[in-house]
Amino acid sequence: MEIHDSQKAPIFGARHVGLVVRNLEKSSRFYRSLGFVSEGVRIEEGVKLSKLLGIHNAKIQVEKLHLLRDEKTIWRESGFRLELIEYCCPIATSEVRSFDNNIVGKIHLCFSIKGLAYVLSQVEILGGKVLNPIAIGDDKSNSIYINDPDGTPIELIESWHES
Repeated sequence: MEIHDSQKAPIFGARHVGLVVRNLEKSSRFYRSLGFVSEGVRIEEGVKLSKLLGIHNAKIQVEKLHLLRDEKTIWRESGFRLELIEYCCPIATSEVRSFDNNIVGKIHLCFSIKGLAYVLSQVEILGGKVLNPIAIGDDKSNSIYINDPDGTPIELIESWHES
């Protein structure tokens, strides 16, 4: 089903991309030097955060940054932000374990797709890599992680009940 009316599309904008960093102050300085503007720093902790992250007793320091908005800025309409996250508890790890969320620099892209089998048949032809078998969820969706040609993790989700 192709949606032409943007008013009916469930996804209507990008909010932010979160990036786990080792040192928030140092990373903030780097991104601000590239043109991002800080919206301030805050500490987050508690039961809700721990549940959301799947990390017991999580405590993070967060800074959201946005791009200066003018006619030439691609993210102007969507309100896109970069969210820098420093884990205070537990301290972020540099160990490479593919599904840990508190790895410094760890990000992934996630796309809802149709035709998962076809997409997977093309991944390696296009220079990417399929990482694991398809995970079939109770919510009637198929999910899988792949890497793009540069190694960026991408999660693909295909819901069976979507038309």
